[in-house]
Amino acid sequence: MIFSRYWFLSIGVWALTASSAVGGVPVTAQSSGEEHIWADSRDEEDAISDSGFVIDEPEVEAYLQGVIARLVEAEGIDPAFFRVKIIRDTSLNAFALPHGVVFIHSGLLAKMTNEAQLATILGHEITHVTHHHGYRGVKDHRTKGTMLAIVNVGSGAAGYYGGLVQVLGDLGATAAVSGYSRSLEREADQVGWQRMLGAGYNLDAAPEVFRILMADIEQNGRAESFFFGTHPKLLDREENFMRMNDRNKSAVGDDLGEFRFNEGILPILAINGELEMKAGRWIAARDQLWRYRVGSPNDPNARWLIAETERRAGTEGNLDEARDLLIEAVALDPRFAPAHRSLGLIYYKEGDWEGAARHLRTFLDLDTTAHDRAYLQAYLDQCEIKLASDSSD
Repeated sequence: MIFSRYWFLSIGVWALTASSAVGGVPVTAQSSGEEHIWADSRDEEDAISDSGFVIDEPEVEAYLQGVIARLVEAEGIDPAFFRVKIIRDTSLNAFALPHGVVFIHSGLLAKMTNEAQLATILGHEITHVTHHHGYRGVKDHRTKGTMLAIVNVGSGAAGYYGGLVQVLGDLGATAAVSGYSRSLEREADQVGWQRMLGAGYNLDAAPEVFRILMADIEQNGRAESFFFGTHPKLLDREENFMRMNDRNKSAVGDDLGEFRFNEGILPILAINGELEMKAGRWIAARDQLWRYRVGSPNDPNARWLIAETERRAGTEGNLDEARDLLIEAVALDPRFAPAHRSLGLIYYKEGDWEGAARHLRTFLDLDTTAHDRAYLQAYLDQCEIKLASDSSD
């Protein structure tokens, strides 16, 4: 089918300013009541930004902004109205505040594999903004429903998400945790799909998003918040996207944007991969960190992160691979302190006192403010005692 920008006017109550602006027309509040909602929304954005959860990666943000610009280009909406911020959180979620800020979790970005999948998520979220879902749904959620969602998440129902929820207000909790009504969420999917169609993305990527998320939930036993919901909701949404695709076989498009995506989010793979490693999710950590290494072949940090995953995984890890990667990291940058620390601990575990002492000493010389300095110094002392004993025998 031919995409028409005017199609959107028939399926949502939203307004644009009457006069054109350079770069397009911004979305505007429809009433004084919505203006108050937007003011609260800005306050919530500030609270999240000040919380320490937001990742400072301007180039990644610019890439995400570019995807949004492509999605709204046919409608003449000013893409600069939207802003994207990345939350340091391994849970699989994204949400938008009513005044146009989209928050996407590092965990969700790291799970996607191409730009068309990303467009599925961003198309959904910006529709919550352009179709004023925050204002239309807020009355229902500024009640016990939102408070219940906050209590559930704070008590661990959404895993890692519990820390962030402490800084979310009503609007953020509605958008990120409890979600909007079924009809508004369905509208966000439908309009987001239309925007993908107009932008020329491969629409077969849309149902793939939900397959990836269902597999992740089954593999890791995560409890996700509303955007992705429970397994039945995910299945329903996958099937809904498949039905939309089936009705428009000739318009599916062919652009997946795999290279652009992998290049655009590269730093997030390292950040989230390390979070997955520290959480003991070895499979997810390996997947993301190896993808990061492919994109950063000369970065010693890429090798160290993978090696540290293998070292921490214990019996599930591969110490031989870890050692080889760490030796490569040191060869790339002899002053890269973390690699010396990890090598020292591996050699200590293997009883190679000389190798352990050499790398632990180097690490302590390079990183004079290490938080575990006393712990590592104790290991170094033991190595030197062993070496002295061996030399005297």
